[in-house]
Amino acid sequence: MLLACLVAASLGRVQPRPGSSRASHQSEPGPGQRLPDRFRFPIKLNNKLAALLGVVESSESRPTDQSREVFRHLSALLDEQISQMGIVIRRDLGRLNELLIREGLEPIEDRRLVS
Repeated sequence: MLLACLVAASLGRVQPRPGSSRASHQSEPGPGQRLPDRFRFPIKLNNKLAALLGVVESSESRPTDQSREVFRHLSALLDEQISQMGIVIRRDLGRLNELLIREGLEPIEDRRLVS
């Protein structure tokens, strides 16, 4: 069940729990209600990877094909985020360092950043 939830969450799908009504899993709040935290603050990628690790480590057997599929999916998402971060670093670090130096602060060394 946990693995199915991880897959659904990593694919951006919300699934109702077995035996519960779909009405209790609506993403739109009623009048005067707030969205639950899980909708306002989606599960972060590192939490998904940590949960997958817990699933894999909970068994003495090798990881299931489903676990491997989720890992490949989450790894692809992580690669995309690292790529996007590299673009931001290359595009904006020079300007940020100019501002830091102007304010009398030490610039950020790009070799210390993930790129």
